Amino acid sequence: MLRTAYIVASVLLITFFTLSGCTQYVPIADPIRPWMVPEFKSNQAITLENVQKSKKAVIGPRGDNKAMGDLYNWTDAVIKMLKTELENRNMKVSVGAEKLLRLSVHRAYTSRGFYVAVCVVDLKVETGNGYTNVFKGNNKSPSRTRACNFAITKAVEAMLSDKTILAYITQ
Repeated sequence: MLRTAYIVASVLLITFFTLSGCTQYVPIADPIRPWMVPEFKSNQAITLENVQKSKKAVIGPRGDNKAMGDLYNWTDAVIKMLKTELENRNMKVSVGAEKLLRLSVHRAYTSRGFYVAVCVVDLKVETGNGYTNVFKGNNKSPSRTRACNFAITKAVEAMLSDKTILAYITQ
C-alpha cells in the first residue's frame, strides 16, 4: 500500500513539473551551408575551450510558456558544431594545441511575435592572441527550438566570417 502511494505521488509530482510550463532546452545547431562563410582550409591544430560558467538563464518569455537554458550547455552545442566545421576544413581540434579559441554563449533569449518566434544568441569569442569579439546570431521561425538552433549556426557563421578570426586560425 505504501509503495502504491509512493508511485502515485511520484507520478503526480512529475506531471506537475511537466505541465508547469518551464522547460530546459539545449539547441542542436544546424550545419553551416557552404555559401554561409568564406572558403578556407588549414592544417593548424586548435583548442576550443568552453569558458562559460554553468548558469541557468530564462531564455523564453516569462509566464506560462517559459524556457530555461544552461548557457554552458549552449556553449557546448556551439563547440560541437564548430569542431565539425573546422575538421571539415582539415583542421585538427585537440586539447593543448597552440591555437586557442575561448567561447561563451553569454546571452540567449527568445520572444514571440505573430506566428513567429525570434531567438537571439550572443557568442563571445577570444583568440589565444587576445582578440575578443561578440557575434550575434538572430533567427526567426514558427518554432522557438528551430529559431534557436539556427541562431547558434548564424553566430558561428558570423565568427567564421570575421577576417581577424580567420587569419588567426589559418596562419
